[in-house]
Amino acid sequence: MVYVPGYAEYLVDIIDQNIPVTALSKKALYYAKALDESGSHYTTSFSAVNNGGTLLMTCEYTMNSAYGKLINPYITIKVPQGTELLSKTLMYNQKLCNTYTEDTNKHTIRIPVETQNGKITFSLKLLEIKRIVSYAILNYTLSGKQEFDVIDIICEDVPAISIAAPSITNTNVVEVSGIAPPNCDVMLYLNDNFVKKVFSNKVGAYHTEITLTNAQDNQEYTFKAAAINNHSQEISAVTNILYSTGTPILSGFTLDYNGKSYDMMSNTKPNVVFSSALPMRFTIKFNYQKKKKNVYVTSDINNVTKRMKADWNEE
Repeated sequence: MVYVPGYAEYLVDIIDQNIPVTALSKKALYYAKALDESGSHYTTSFSAVNNGGTLLMTCEYTMNSAYGKLINPYITIKVPQGTELLSKTLMYNQKLCNTYTEDTNKHTIRIPVETQNGKITFSLKLLEIKRIVSYAILNYTLSGKQEFDVIDIICEDVPAISIAAPSITNTNVVEVSGIAPPNCDVMLYLNDNFVKKVFSNKVGAYHTEITLTNAQDNQEYTFKAAAINNHSQEISAVTNILYSTGTPILSGFTLDYNGKSYDMMSNTKPNVVFSSALPMRFTIKFNYQKKKKNVYVTSDINNVTKRMKADWNEE
């Protein structure tokens, strides 16, 4: 186990050699030549693990004025050990990426850069893992020399237990999810009162609903998940949620296109092949209508924002 404080280029080499490293408490330092570091990030959140045991990864990059001088720029991302890349979830600037190549020996994917600014998202299936170790780097040739800039490095321990819920709700039935030790009982509490017991699956993911009995408007509630780990110790995590009956909450968002309907709120991003000759219809639903005034369907691709105003339908 090694810890290299600060210097990201050395960490990339250490990770490629499969040498264990400790979890990073802060962003690794790197002096980039082509990247705008303030606009370049590589992140994940274990609270985003869904019930199928998949983890969303996000890589955003912004290049500086050197962009026009770069030859053959591409992004390399390390696929963490103990995970599997779900290739159909790999999106580049909100479009399915079909131009990437995968090196199964090095456990990396390579994505050609098409724009000065961009966003890459993909999901990993968690197999058997205690720590996520990954990096995203920008490779390029500049002045005849092969170079790379480190976008970011992820080295985080998988939490022993987590719980996630919407930060605000206007309904008394709330979905909660998280991760815990695999194949174990997870005890769920509402304001320290036991509510129910659920069972985590083989990768530790769990999902259920909790009802706020006699919920009070504009009241904050605390959810807690607790379990017993392999050392017979209790572990727990908490999250807070605000119950507000007067807040509009998006409950449905679908796209009807070319004879098919796509759920735009699904954890799995839809694979849609567009044709300019075919019309698109978006349908948006809210749990609470009274305070809704103007609703827009917004597209943000390559830092260009376009909006379509939604028309109200009494049905």
